[in-house]
Amino acid sequence: DLPRAATLAQALLARNPPVDAAKQRIGWNIIGEAKFEQQAYGEAEPAFQHALAVAAPGSPEHDQLQERLAACVYKQGEAKRAAGDDAGAAADFLRVASVAPASKVVPTARYDAAAALINAKQWDGAIGVLEAYRRDYPKSEYAADITRKLAVAYVEAGRGGAAATEFERIASAPGEDPALAREATLRAADLYEKAGNAARTVAMLEQFVQKYPQPVADAVEARARLAGIAQKAGDAQKLAYWRGEIVKADAAAGAG
Repeated sequence: DLPRAATLAQALLARNPPVDAAKQRIGWNIIGEAKFEQQAYGEAEPAFQHALAVAAPGSPEHDQLQERLAACVYKQGEAKRAAGDDAGAAADFLRVASVAPASKVVPTARYDAAAALINAKQWDGAIGVLEAYRRDYPKSEYAADITRKLAVAYVEAGRGGAAATEFERIASAPGEDPALAREATLRAADLYEKAGNAARTVAMLEQFVQKYPQPVADAVEARARLAGIAQKAGDAQKLAYWRGEIVKADAAAGAG
């Protein structure tokens, strides 16, 4: 009987003189649990905050209440996300770390905040959260996905050079899907070229030719781009080399 439990707990907390801290913690905890079970997470949150304020730091009760408070805020974020309010969801997910910094939910909440900001097309906000996440959790299970999300966010924010670095990370990541790594290699080359970084453009195109000789047409096009870069740079030796490589690739292509 959740409503009755909450009513009795409120009566306990209204006593004058006030009950001791232990009973206050129990009273607030009962209200919090009742509201949580009724999915009234916004009402459960302040109850758990009051309970946490009178719990002894370092005690099992304190740790449990912090986790419950984190869950309240996280659930509010989930509800907003389900309702299509990605910006509001991100704000709640980020709030988890401020109200319950030691909670085990914090890493997941920060990751979900970044995803929600991407859905809301708030690229700069997403980049800030993702960069902080990588810094704070370098060995996270989400590391590969953080890189992919950063690559997309940098592109959308017009930061091509930074995006190229992320695509290069994807291309060289151990165990990455070969098709994705292949695409990331070319994407990095394109973005480096647009950013005016000729050295990294050449490095990525050379990597593409070495790792992905098939299909022949794409590999020959990469060689042609390398020849074009050499010609633009006035490097006759490199130009002759890559033209020769195009001829060799064509001669060895057979049906390809």
